[in-house]
Amino acid sequence: MGKVLVLYDSFTDCTREMAHMVAEGAAQVDGVEVRLRCVLDADAGDSVHWADGLAVGTPTNLGGISWQMKKFWDDWAAENWCKVDGKVACSFSSQGAHSGGGELTCMSMNHVLMNFGFLVFGVTDYVSPIQTLHYGATIAKKPRDDASQAACARLGLRLSEWVAVFFDRRADLHPLLTTKKQAAAAAEAKGKEAAASYEAEVAQLVKDKAAPVHLVVSIRVPRPNQESWLAMVKELVAISRKEVGCLHYAFARVDGDPTLFRVVELWETAAKLDKHSNSLHFKRLVPAMGKLSETLALEHSTATVALLKTPGELLAGPSVTHLVMDVRAADGQAADELCAALPRHDLDHPACVYSQLTQVKVEPSSPHFQYISVWRSRQALDAYLASPAHNELQEAVVATNAEVADLVIATSVEAEQPPAVLIFHKATEYYHESIPDAVAALMKICRAHGWKATSTEDAAVFHPVTGSLNNYQAIVFVSNSGTLFTSEEKQGLENYITQGRGGIFGVHAAIAAFLSIVDHTGATEATGTWPFYGNLLGAYFKNHPPVQEAKIKVNVDQAKLLGLGLPSEYKQTDEWYNLDRELPADITVVALADHTSYEGCTMEGDVPVIWHHRFGPKRVPVFCSTLGHLPESYQLETTTDILLTGLRFALGQL
Repeated sequence: MGKVLVLYDSFTDCTREMAHMVAEGAAQVDGVEVRLRCVLDADAGDSVHWADGLAVGTPTNLGGISWQMKKFWDDWAAENWCKVDGKVACSFSSQGAHSGGGELTCMSMNHVLMNFGFLVFGVTDYVSPIQTLHYGATIAKKPRDDASQAACARLGLRLSEWVAVFFDRRADLHPLLTTKKQAAAAAEAKGKEAAASYEAEVAQLVKDKAAPVHLVVSIRVPRPNQESWLAMVKELVAISRKEVGCLHYAFARVDGDPTLFRVVELWETAAKLDKHSNSLHFKRLVPAMGKLSETLALEHSTATVALLKTPGELLAGPSVTHLVMDVRAADGQAADELCAALPRHDLDHPACVYSQLTQVKVEPSSPHFQYISVWRSRQALDAYLASPAHNELQEAVVATNAEVADLVIATSVEAEQPPAVLIFHKATEYYHESIPDAVAALMKICRAHGWKATSTEDAAVFHPVTGSLNNYQAIVFVSNSGTLFTSEEKQGLENYITQGRGGIFGVHAAIAAFLSIVDHTGATEATGTWPFYGNLLGAYFKNHPPVQEAKIKVNVDQAKLLGLGLPSEYKQTDEWYNLDRELPADITVVALADHTSYEGCTMEGDVPVIWHHRFGPKRVPVFCSTLGHLPESYQLETTTDILLTGLRFALGQL
């Protein structure tokens, strides 16, 4: 019976969780015994001798293995070097973030193992379209998502397979005959199934070979797959638009759901669409895209009821925003009535590229139509939807005994721009020495994620007429103090929130702006002077004791929901705020300061230090952290994790 040891060192439990998943993967091979040990366990050294194969896991420390892992092998070498030659081995590592040095750490660990005579192997499998483990399994913090967990399990499985092949002489378990062969067959089958399904549905639905045909396809693409999927979309769109008979071809992301896309196509005839679906680029790209996505629905216009505005200029550039309105009619006579009743106000709008009413299903009992229009900008469409012309359109639909079953707005992926973040750090009274460090850390995170970031102390950006607040999808208030705004600038922020333009992230003393007093020591109790601001952030600062160390207690379940990899408890030196209120029940508290661990708490029980909620009728995302008084706080991995999570929450990504 083959024997596998999963040996690990862990400081924040990240590598320990990986180790358990590696062990679970190793246990998938019948007849292989699996043992899990920490390098601090008394029998860890004996377990190395016991094992035929090892999976060794270590946290990433400056691109190398941890000091405890290094010490284990240093101490063990004195009496055991040259005594384990020929055992098979692999490595795994946790890192602070993606590209945080995990693969370097695996290579460093592999070098140590090779020095002892272990036969080190890599894994060529892909556990997701964008994740593999050639040099070992590497995970950012804890293995939360499916791909990360699959990477750990696959490493353990492959180790057990090699142990079974080399030590138990079970050639039938060679990976090329088992898991790799099965994975390749499954991927190929999925791609063929996606292409066959698409072509079959098109063939089934296309009946009229002469009239223009319209396709609207709903596709779900998980976030981890979108980068690769969108790269193929770009190539497919560029080639397809050059095909003869293509009037419109666009992939668009649906508002309110970042994983849902609509494909909107218009072709001169069904024959031209058939030719497209049999083209070399279609057959090359669509099956590959099918492996990364799920097709939810394909709606094909079998008869064009009305082409209300021709799309002759469409191919000159990408269309920006699509309005797709599903209309359910009461009887079969609705088509003529709808065409006659539809107002033409939107068609005369210069920003409307084309507009069309098509019949999706020819069923007398339940006719189904789609009213589709394409607009040059989202702003123009928003203005139209708020205008009397759109109300007339809806009234015309109702007048024909029909109803609007669904209305979807989708923005072309070609028009997508990276989100913009405003980092506002104005302080007119007390100025925190950590503000430059906080701003630098936020800017660094934004650059790393491709987000546009602007830092400023100029409150003019908030002016409702001359300001530029609507250009930003999130605002970060950083350790502000004093009365930051004029009455007009206050109105600008209120407009931004009530219109749901973007989210808010409050960092450290953001809750200490607009106070009734000036007290740099924090000894006097303060009250807020602008109720809207206090309600927006969730609370106002009241006062604080001197800077000191305290224990932070984390609601791990809530943190995991945010992807926030904080330990359940940790200590930090900071400025601990007393709040002017107990946070209401609709605010989710993620972490609290243990009131028994420091002096000067005037609140009942532990004090919230990280929280979030959805504010107002538009449910604006708001995230607050009162941590970060000291400049050195922004060198901590925990602070970086909190800042990233706050930005993502404010941007509506969580």
